[in-house]
This record gives sequence, C-alpha cells and structure tokens, in this order.
Amino acid sequence: MPNNSEKRASKLKSMLENNHFIKIFLLFTTLLGTSMVIGDGVLTPCISVLSAVGGIKEAASKISEGRSNCLDISGNLDCSFHGSEIWN
Repeated sequence: MPNNSEKRASKLKSMLENNHFIKIFLLFTTLLGTSMVIGDGVLTPCISVLSAVGGIKEAASKISEGRSNCLDISGNLDCSFHGSEIWN
C-alpha cells in the first residue's frame, strides 16, 4: 500500500511525463545551466591570463623597452622551472 509520499511522487512523475511544456522547460533550464557552467570554466582562465599579461605590460613599461619582454619571459620561466628552490 503506497503512502502519501509515494502517491505524490507518482502523481508528479506522471505529470512530468505527460506535459509537453514542462518537458521543454526542464530541457531549456538544463541547457542554460550547463552552458553557464561551461562558460564559467572558459572565462575564468581567460580573465586570469589577461590580468597576468596586463601586469607584465605594466612592469615592462618600467624597464627599457627593448629588453623588457625577454627579461620578463625568461624570468618567469626560470622561476617556474626552479620553483621555490631559487629563493633558498
């Protein structure tokens, strides 16, 4: 004998299966949520890279124009290759 919770679940299930508008609405909501999560995963790294490039450009303007890019790039690669042992 089904209890109230099972009756309510069965009624909701049959309503979801038979109503075309609710099916379309759930599909649209699912696609919207999925695209928002994917968009967040794409935009967050892009913003981080743009911020880093902006910081390098600002630091490069303080150094002479000809050597600034080479020094910044080689310095960043050297520090990232050696990690924290370069400072010990």
